[in-house]
Amino acid sequence: MVAMGNLVRRSSESNIERLQKQGVAFAHGYIRCVEDFTGIPPGIELICDASAPPSVVSGYTNPMFDSTNNMLGVIASAGPFGKIDQGWVVWWAVACWFSLPSKYIGWGGKQVRDILFVEDVCRLVDLEIRQIGRLRYGVFNAGGGAANSLSLVEAMQFLEKRLGRSMSVSNGERPRKADAVIYYWDNREVARLLGWGPKVSLVEGTDSILAWIGENEAELSAWYRSAS
Repeated sequence: MVAMGNLVRRSSESNIERLQKQGVAFAHGYIRCVEDFTGIPPGIELICDASAPPSVVSGYTNPMFDSTNNMLGVIASAGPFGKIDQGWVVWWAVACWFSLPSKYIGWGGKQVRDILFVEDVCRLVDLEIRQIGRLRYGVFNAGGGAANSLSLVEAMQFLEKRLGRSMSVSNGERPRKADAVIYYWDNREVARLLGWGPKVSLVEGTDSILAWIGENEAELSAWYRSAS
């Protein structure tokens, strides 16, 4: 297994040693165009990327990889240390739990994303590994889909209700340049070929994140309050 991408931006740097012990090799870099794949070893059979742009997809479908390619939406789970620019679902839950400063960036928080929980990613990968031969060179959208989509405002309202508290959220008028108002995946192709679809609901997945925060409250409080 090879991890590609900007590890610092994706906050994976804290997990490098642990993942290396599991046999993951790391190709450091910022994968954004075909040329960035130079030096990455051939023989990769399965690729998963979160919200990859077309330039990256063109690199993944290069014959040197001979791979199956998954373009994933927003991924969430209990365990990772979310932050404002990556892992926003966990970050939103942490911010609400500890009443940390929160902010909508553009559109009054009404931008919509679909959420895919890591358990469903693992189910997809397991299905693909079992029939990798017939899936090579395929490019599949895999996300939470419309059923597992919500806006930032709706996510905050859900967390407030779950935790029984109100949050004061500031509002940045100008959205980020690369942001999109509505973004969720069409899973019909991967559903047709593999019978796959997300099973973990927004409620179930978010509750598991909140349970993890509660179990690790002291450690997370020290980490996030010192960083805020």
